[in-house]
This record gives sequence, C-alpha cells and structure tokens, in this order.
Amino acid sequence: MTQTTQRQTNRTDGEPAVRRDRSSTVRVKDSTDTVFLVVKIVLVLFLAGYIWAIFRGDSGLTVDLSAAETALQADSTVTALTQGDRSTLNQALGLDGSDYDGYLFYTADDVMDVSELLVVKTDDPEQQQELAEVVDAYLEDLKSSWEHYGTNQYDLLGDAIVLQKGDCFIYAVSEYNEHWEEEILSCVG
Repeated sequence: MTQTTQRQTNRTDGEPAVRRDRSSTVRVKDSTDTVFLVVKIVLVLFLAGYIWAIFRGDSGLTVDLSAAETALQADSTVTALTQGDRSTLNQALGLDGSDYDGYLFYTADDVMDVSELLVVKTDDPEQQQELAEVVDAYLEDLKSSWEHYGTNQYDLLGDAIVLQKGDCFIYAVSEYNEHWEEEILSCVG
C-alpha cells in the first residue's frame, strides 16, 4: 500500500500520478451529453404539449342553452330581470342575436339597476373575440356613466364577469353574478 501511495504523490504539481484512459472519459462525457439532450427534448415536447392543451383545453366544450335557460328561469335572482329579445340585445349592446348559434339576455327593468346577464353560444373564435371587445367597451361606457353618480352600480360594473368557456360566452353584472356563472357553467360540457 505504501508503494501505491508513493506513486500517486510523486508528481511535483501535487496532482496524483494516476493514469487515466482518456477514451473512457470521453465516452462517459458523450453518454452524459446524450442523456441531457434526450431530457431536454422530452421537456421541450412536454412543454409544447402543455401549452397546446392550455390553448385548446376547453374548445370542445359546448353549452346546452335550453338547460341553462331552464336553470336560470328557476332562479329567483334571474327571474327578477326581464328576458330580452333580439331588439333588446341590439339596443343595449349593438349585437345581432341572429349572428350566433343562440343567446340568452336578461336585463333589469329599473334604470337604476345595472344588472344584466348575457349568455351567447358561438364556436367561432372571431365572434368570441368580437363579443369580448364589445362587452369591454360597453362596460367602460357604463362605468364612465356611473362613476361619480352611482357608487353601488359602479362597484357592480367593476365586478362584472366576462368569460369564455368552450363555445359559451358569459357576461354578467349583478351581486349574484358568481352564482349565475356557476349555474351556466354547470350546463357546459
């Protein structure tokens, strides 16, 4: 054992005098690089799949408007509103209901009540984007009207729900908007 120790410490730079086969070191390094490359490729593919799933995640979902209408008509918080028709929708938001696969629109009778509920069925991404833009502009216009006049109304408008899930677009303003959202989303599947 002393001879081996002696041979390893005979170098002047303090490094051990053990011979190493450089080809095995290169082979180990090459296989390590290959493993890291495979891991990187797998992670990139997983990330790409995850991003694809996020953007496509709920595109296959569809809303059953008749079930949503039945559920909403059984809800006293919705029945306090008036169900609007095509002209009411056009007058309020400038939208033509015949452009979509279906819609439900409820609005308050009282001019001091900003409660509204709109459910639109459309699987066209351009129409969904248009709906979001129209509703956002409409909300901003309403907020500016109520800003210094009706603080309760302004707060309700600030808490409005605007969302899209599958082919269902929802716009809700009310103290019950989260409840309405749950009822409608229970009809999306």
